[in-house]
Amino acid sequence: MNDYFSAIENLILSCFLKAAYQLNIDRKTEQIAYISGRIDFIEGSSLDFKEFIEITVRGIEKYKYGYN
Repeated sequence: MNDYFSAIENLILSCFLKAAYQLNIDRKTEQIAYISGRIDFIEGSSLDFKEFIEITVRGIEKYKYGYN
């Protein structure tokens, strides 16, 4: 699960159009987590996102997600 969190943060960090970002990770159990955050872009817009995920034998299952 930590690899998934790192991948998200690395993707955000690689975006040259971001001005700032916030990433929140709320681990419910060893296999379940709620991820949320906001990316502010240099031209003034922003993106709010959230994911409710679980690690299963098939990989990452996204039970709920949203991007605004």
